[in-house]
Order: sequence, then C-alpha cells, then structure tokens
Amino acid sequence: MSLLSYTYVIEHVPGEANVWGDFLDRWGATRTSTATATGARMSRLAAVERVSPLEAADFVWPSEDDIRAAQLAVRAKDSMEPSQPPLCWSEDRQLFVLADERVCIPDDAVELQLRLCVVAHAGAAGHRGAKTTAKALEVLFSWRSLRKDVSVFVSECMHCMATATGKIPRSLGETLRATKPNEQLQSDFLSISEGAGGLKYVIVLKDNTSGYVQLVACVKATNDAVYQSLLD
Repeated sequence: MSLLSYTYVIEHVPGEANVWGDFLDRWGATRTSTATATGARMSRLAAVERVSPLEAADFVWPSEDDIRAAQLAVRAKDSMEPSQPPLCWSEDRQLFVLADERVCIPDDAVELQLRLCVVAHAGAAGHRGAKTTAKALEVLFSWRSLRKDVSVFVSECMHCMATATGKIPRSLGETLRATKPNEQLQSDFLSISEGAGGLKYVIVLKDNTSGYVQLVACVKATNDAVYQSLLD
C-alpha cells in the first residue's frame, strides 16, 4: 500500500543475472547449525497438556487379557443369558468368539464396553458419529446392546455436543450471562517453559462482556496468583 503514492515500473530480473541482489541478500549472514536452531526453537515451546482421552494418564487401553478375564468371570458364575448367541472357544486367541470370529463382550462388562467405545469414537480419525463408531466396533466385537450403548455414548460426548450443535446442556442450571463489564470474569492457566525469575505460568483473564483479555505471568498456578492479578 505504501507504493501507491509513487510512480513505478515492475521489471523481472532473471535469477542468474540478479547477482547483486543475491550478493546483498547473503551479506553478513552467518551459518547456524541445525542442532542449535532446533534447540532454540524447542526452548520456546510451551508444555501443552494432552487433550485426547486416549492419551490421558488414567486411561487404560483394553487388551485381550481384560476381555478374557471378563469372559471367564461370566463363565465361572454360569450366568450366561438364554438369548446369548452360540459361542466357541478360539484356541489361537484364547477367547470366546462368535461363528464369524467376532469377540463376544459380556453384557455386564460395562467398564470394558466403555473403554472400547472411547477407542472407537475418539481415535486417530477424530470424534466419529454414532453409526460410524458402532460400525467400527461391530467389525471386531459384539454385545447385545452395542448400537444402543454407542448411541448414548456419542450423544453424551461433550466435544461432539459443542461441535455439532454449539450448545452443551447444563444439568445444574443455566449459563450465567454478564450484562456489564467486569460483572463476569473467566480465568485459566497456561503452562510455558520457565523464564527469568522462575516464571512458568501465564494467567489468562477474560471479561465476558467486552471480550478483553489480559495475560499475567506468574511463578505458581494458585488461587492467590489469580487474586493478586485481579487486584493489579
């Protein structure tokens, strides 16, 4: 936009002829090793918490040992329902499977079913819909209420609620709305690499009415730090 006040002509100079431009562009440039550049870049990266449920520290991946234990527990109690489909024991996998080789998940193994739903719904393909999630599970597993359970699971996924409809039901009451500045404030902590003076957190303060955001560096992520930042 600054060039609009001048009269100028644009001419193309071939690269092999533009020796002075190439020379000036390289003037005083120092070669930086890849290792040094990478190290400097990495030192500025923030420590971001994992947001995927599959990467949560308390999430336990379902294994064939877990499935086998659940199946044997049901067989030991001799509580197989009359409507349970015919099963056969797979010597190769050491599991009870159906005629089509799908693994049978006991109907009362709710926690195991939930973990399987998490893997099928929130995997590398993102948060899938109910039909796609159920189809992915039905390829390998079977339990009587699979489709119904998957439908309920996906309908209660907080991430899917926000992206699909933009609204998340609040069972404990309506969302509070501010009517004037400073009436409702939100705060959160951001973890960063430690800097001068031991500063390794950033308090994010936001006014819900104006959308004004203030960032405050602090040493510890505590209530006192938020309180002091509001006073300042």
